[in-house]
Amino acid sequence: MKETGFINKLGVILDKFARTFSQFTVLVMVLTVIIAVIMRYFLKSPLVWGDELAKYSLVYMTFIGASVALRDKGIAAMELLVEKLPLNSRKISAIIVYIMEVVLLAFLFYNSIMLLNENSVQNQISPALQIPMSLIYLSLPIGMGLMVIQAILLLMEEIIGFKNVKETKVKDGGIEV
Repeated sequence: MKETGFINKLGVILDKFARTFSQFTVLVMVLTVIIAVIMRYFLKSPLVWGDELAKYSLVYMTFIGASVALRDKGIAAMELLVEKLPLNSRKISAIIVYIMEVVLLAFLFYNSIMLLNENSVQNQISPALQIPMSLIYLSLPIGMGLMVIQAILLLMEEIIGFKNVKETKVKDGGIEV
């Protein structure tokens, strides 16, 4: 059980980081929109950069927050058939799904890094904030990297849990727990 303790602790630490960062980006987004509305409609002096900052905050919240949803198992899944399977089959199907998830997310992580290295991204500047667009595109590899790590941790927890269930079944004389 020591293995799951470390794995769970690492997952919780990454989850806290992602949650805190996502909450911060939501706060930035909300405050920016409120200030932009006040400036535009009451003071008749619109913020040039307000919409852009809110949009980029949303981008970061989306990609970093996706790792939170993954950790909480809040990503859409079709569980109708899986719930009808016996415990061992459910565990095996969960392991297969996590393996496929890790492969897909690793592919997306790799390609997001390749995208970040493109000259068209490196040479782009945001119109209003005048910041390099590579800072905005950086949300992709950060988010995908966090999701890959969380998916690997969830896969490891599932494998350890499957091993523990099998050991329990042997100790209990083959009775499914």
